[in-house]
Amino acid sequence: MQRPDIIVERGGKLFAVTDNGGAIYLSSKTKAKFTGGNWVQRAGFEPSRAGSFGQSRPIPDLDLHCDAMGCVMTKVGQRIALVTEEAALREDCRLVDIVVSAAPVPWACPSAITVIDRFDLWRNGAHALWVTSGKPIVKSVNEERGDRPWVLRPEREAD
Repeated sequence: MQRPDIIVERGGKLFAVTDNGGAIYLSSKTKAKFTGGNWVQRAGFEPSRAGSFGQSRPIPDLDLHCDAMGCVMTKVGQRIALVTEEAALREDCRLVDIVVSAAPVPWACPSAITVIDRFDLWRNGAHALWVTSGKPIVKSVNEERGDRPWVLRPEREAD
């Protein structure tokens, strides 16, 4: 399987996106440095050579626009919000196809076909997304580990 288009760290502190050529870009070079360094190395790049994105650093090969509350990008015709601040959710939930949020999403997002929020990250660990023209492919760390005794799972109330 090819590299994921988007990766989000389990605490929501770090996002990574890949451009159309497969290069990886991090949302921060100071947050979750160990995790970011691992992502970059697994993508086949030297950690010191990783690109970054944000308000002042667009990625030439991607339609990605950022402000202080997160980023919105378009890939394969899908609009994706990478949300870092809860204040961005009201607008993003009405306008995008995919929401990936470091904050909890306390309501339904009417336009989004996929929503990954702080609670999903807490329950299932880091997530990877492959953006397609339909529903994206989403995999989490706990999903890939399987049902094993050493995989921690938050307790759920009995029905």
